[in-house]
Amino acid sequence: MSKDSFSWYSLKLHHFEAIMTVKELIKKLQDLPQDSKIVVQGYEGGLSDIGQIKPSRLELGVNSESWNGPHEESLNGGVPCVLLLRAENPNSD
Repeated sequence: MSKDSFSWYSLKLHHFEAIMTVKELIKKLQDLPQDSKIVVQGYEGGLSDIGQIKPSRLELGVNSESWNGPHEESLNGGVPCVLLLRAENPNSD
């Protein structure tokens, strides 16, 4: 994808063995327009700004409920990860 012809695409990962690394994310972002905004999914809908980039640790594949993501932040152990946390909505009451 050229930086001049921007089109939307999505990456769907179905197995936790395929979790994207920082290196892979940087490579993908380099192909996009550098002035594009970065957002994450909102709490129940919409899109939110990134409020925090947090180094952490991750326990893989510990959740089976459909309403939860498959992984959990680890308090002891796990593998290194980076969390992109959403910012609070400045328009909310």
